[in-house]
Amino acid sequence: MKKWCFFVAFLMPCLLQGQTISTVAGNGASVFSGEGVPAITAKTPNPHGGAFDRHGNYYFCDGQNSNRIRKITPAGIITTVAGNGSGGFSGDGGPATSAQLNGPGGVAVDTLGNLYIADLQNQRIRKVTAATGIISTFAGTGIGTYNGDGIPAATASIWGPQDVCIDKYGNVYIADAFNYRVRKVAPDGIISTYAGNGTPGYSGEGTTATSSMVGLLVGLCSDTSGNIYTASNTICRVMKISTAGIMTTVAGNGGTTYIGDGIPATTAQIIPGRVFVDIDNNLFITDKNNCRVYKVDATGILYNIIGNGTPGDTGDGGLATAATLNYPVGIVADVCGNLYVPTVGSLSVPGSGRRIRKVTFNPSTTAAVTITGITSAALGATVTVNAAVSGAGSSYSIKWFNKGVQFATTATPVVTFTKVHNRDSITARIVPAITYCYDSAMSNLHIVTKSSVGVEPLLEASPVCVYPNPAYNQLTVTGSNITAITISNPLGQALITTAQTDVDVSVLPAGIYSIKVMQLGGYSTVQKFIKN
Repeated sequence: MKKWCFFVAFLMPCLLQGQTISTVAGNGASVFSGEGVPAITAKTPNPHGGAFDRHGNYYFCDGQNSNRIRKITPAGIITTVAGNGSGGFSGDGGPATSAQLNGPGGVAVDTLGNLYIADLQNQRIRKVTAATGIISTFAGTGIGTYNGDGIPAATASIWGPQDVCIDKYGNVYIADAFNYRVRKVAPDGIISTYAGNGTPGYSGEGTTATSSMVGLLVGLCSDTSGNIYTASNTICRVMKISTAGIMTTVAGNGGTTYIGDGIPATTAQIIPGRVFVDIDNNLFITDKNNCRVYKVDATGILYNIIGNGTPGDTGDGGLATAATLNYPVGIVADVCGNLYVPTVGSLSVPGSGRRIRKVTFNPSTTAAVTITGITSAALGATVTVNAAVSGAGSSYSIKWFNKGVQFATTATPVVTFTKVHNRDSITARIVPAITYCYDSAMSNLHIVTKSSVGVEPLLEASPVCVYPNPAYNQLTVTGSNITAITISNPLGQALITTAQTDVDVSVLPAGIYSIKVMQLGGYSTVQKFIKN
């Protein structure tokens, strides 16, 4: 991450400069949606954790109500890479997207791009092999207990794995929460205890990790030297396990009430959750209960860098320290030093949290794109829209979207399309051609409505796609000029009628249904789908 200042006396003003927060995915909805679309338009019911691969793809767990691992590409497109949305255990040896996960809470990526998933309620660590997309059990038997060390990880029992991380040597570490241990799986697949004696508590400073008590572990990470950091929300400390196996406190004093920042981290009162160390060895800590994210710099001073202590989702476009933050449960930085923070919702506040917030620190420049052009046209007309681009240098491309579906990529800020919708919703995203640390910006929404001028061509039916099939909580219908969707049971009784193309089918019992899609011009398509 960029070094912001050289003298502590000037650190706080430097931290504030350019510390801008935004939302990159989710809108507070508790129902899953969004595949192959801009992440900002997707719904993320329960985001947790987070990790980047070497290509700049961001992975996060979408836990309860989704049970998926999702990926956001550097271009801002979101997809599912593991989990079929149904909570349970199945699928080992097959495609990860067809498998069942159960409350995944943590994810890590190795240098080959393989994913390691803390599959919490399945009491396992699952692995998705990058080369094949096949999922398997990496550690855990599915039984929540402890059965010893020095055995293959897949035959060992782990209990409530909350998080997972990988050191520079390829060792995989597991926050084995209810066994009150950190478990280590070596490259040869053998598991051992790296820290914790199985008893919850705090053993003091400078103790040997394997003989020490640890609290309930909810966060885990590694630095560039191979030191491991553990976060416990019961002893309210972040502990460092040195490569020599010695445990010391690096943040927290056991208290829980926020008392301010700019103080030695070991005197701060925090309730740590997820942790992350950047390439400059700055430590970042989420404090879910206090609705803040902290940074501990190389001198051991703790600063509040995200959140004003109030739960909420406000503040986008402004300083991160002034924003409200709805219970952060993940923290990681991209190659440009921007932080990504998943937040969970409040049960008492519908529509809260369930977002991925992003904080950009002192970008070298900020790209911006604004769309202009005509605002109405006849169906069948060729429409041209323009983009005004600033702050992006001379080497970039623009991805164009209509109703969230990409239809073109251009090297110049102009695009044409044939109007087939009554209402076209055009957006554009700037994408750097090389690794260049500006924020990949999304444009304003440009609407082109139907014009009554001229003679409109006769519309023809366009292909209709219904997915996923089988469906669980939500069904998506694609196709142009859709006017109505009706879902009926085998007796022909209409159960759902809507004009929305994202249909909530969670209320339907399991079974086979027909879906009738009406399009402009009187065309209709009938398909079958399975509700699981």
